Amino acid sequence: MQHGDDDFPNQKRMRADFFDPGRIDDDADSNDRFRHDLLRPRSRRSLGFTGASLAAATLSLATSPASAAQDLASSQILVDELGATDDERLAMLNRLARETGGQGAQTFVLSNRIYQTSTPIRLYSGLKIIGTSGQPAREYNGGTTIRWDGKPNTSIFEFPTDDRRRGNYPADGSPRDITLSGILFEGGQHGSDTDVFPKLDMTSASIRGQTLWYCTLHNLAVRDMRTFWWGYGTGVSLTGTFHGQAMHETPFFIGGSENTIFGTEAQSFLDNNSPAWKSSTKPFLRSVMQKSYIGRCIITARRNAHHISVEGGRGLFISGVQFDAPNTDPTNGSAIKVTRVEGLSITNCVFYASMNRPKSGRGIIDISGGQEITISDNQFIKYRRSMDEPLSDTPIVFSSAATPVKIGLNNYVGYSGVILGSAQSIDPSVRVHPI
Repeated sequence: MQHGDDDFPNQKRMRADFFDPGRIDDDADSNDRFRHDLLRPRSRRSLGFTGASLAAATLSLATSPASAAQDLASSQILVDELGATDDERLAMLNRLARETGGQGAQTFVLSNRIYQTSTPIRLYSGLKIIGTSGQPAREYNGGTTIRWDGKPNTSIFEFPTDDRRRGNYPADGSPRDITLSGILFEGGQHGSDTDVFPKLDMTSASIRGQTLWYCTLHNLAVRDMRTFWWGYGTGVSLTGTFHGQAMHETPFFIGGSENTIFGTEAQSFLDNNSPAWKSSTKPFLRSVMQKSYIGRCIITARRNAHHISVEGGRGLFISGVQFDAPNTDPTNGSAIKVTRVEGLSITNCVFYASMNRPKSGRGIIDISGGQEITISDNQFIKYRRSMDEPLSDTPIVFSSAATPVKIGLNNYVGYSGVILGSAQSIDPSVRVHPI
C-alpha cells in the first residue's frame, strides 16, 4: 500500500509548527502534542514500517499517543526527512532524542553526504546516530560528514541540562548509552577553535553532569578541528577504525575509568603534518584514566611532537600501539612521557624512528614520576636513514621515578638496550645505568 502526502494531513502543519530550531517545549501539554504530531511517520522508510504496520502505527498515534511513541521509538529515522535545512534537521533530531528519554531503540540515520551546520547535537541518553551505513568514515570525505560552522569555542556535541532519561543513574545527570557510528567530523571556517565534544578543563568540577557513561564511538574520523574529546568517560569504547588528521590541539585528553581507546579489532590512525604541530612539543593523547586500555593505533609524531603523555590514573594498559614517524621526518625526542601514574603496563608496541635528536629527549620512554610500571614484549626498531642517527646506545627507557621500572623481554633492532635510571630487568642483554 502506497502513501503520499495526502495520507498525512498534519504533515505541512507539523513543519510550520515544529521546525523552529530555537523552540523547546517543557510543559506537559506541549509534550503530549509533541508525541502525537511530531512522531507521526513521515514515510515508510523513515520508520522502517511498511503496509499494514504503518497504517496501524498511524491509527495508534491518534488513539494512544504514549504507546504509539513507544512503538515508533523502535525504528530508523532518516534525518534528511526532518526538515528543510541541516540546522532544522538536527534541531528536530534533538527534540526527538529528548522525547524518548533514552528508552527507545530509534536510530537516526544520516545520508552519505556533507551536513553543514552550526546547530549542536545534544547528548541525550540513548542517542543513536549512524552514518556511512555504519562503515568507517575515513578522513577525506569518504562518507557521512558533519562540517561544523559554529563560532569559536563551540562544539558539534553539547551536554544538555534537560535529559529525560528514566532512572537516576548516574546520579549527576551525565548521559549514558550513546552510540555514534560512521561519521567524519570536519572543521569549518573556525575549525582551529572548535571541538567535536565540549572541551572540558579536566578538573574535578568539570566531571559533574559531563561524563560519558557506557557509550560506543565506532568507525569515526575527525579532521581540521581543535580537539576530538577532552573529557571523562566510564565504560566508553572507541572502536572500529578511527582516523584523526590535521588537528590544532592534542586530539584526546581523557579521564575516567574502564575505557577502551582504540580496540584490537581494527587499525586506527592519528597524524598531523602541519608545521605548527611539528614544531610543538604536544602529544596526540593525554591520559589520566584508570583501569583502561589504549590499543591498536598508528600514531605518527614528527619532529618535536610526541605520541602519548600519561599524567595520572591507575591501572592503565598501553598495548599494540605503533609509535611511528617517517624516515624523512622522524620524532626528535621521546614517544611516551610519563609524569604520574600508579600501575602502567606498556606491552606489544612498536617504537620506530624516535629520539632522532637525543638532546630533545631523555629516552624513547621518558618516566619522571609514577610507580608500578612494567615494560615488556615490545619492538624497538632503529630506522636506517643514517647508520649513526639515532645512536645505537640511545636510551630505551629513562626513569627518574622513585621506584624501579620493571623491564621484561623486548626486541631491540639496531639498539644496544640501554636503560638509564632506576630499573630492574630480567633480560641479561639489557644494560642498566644509574643516574
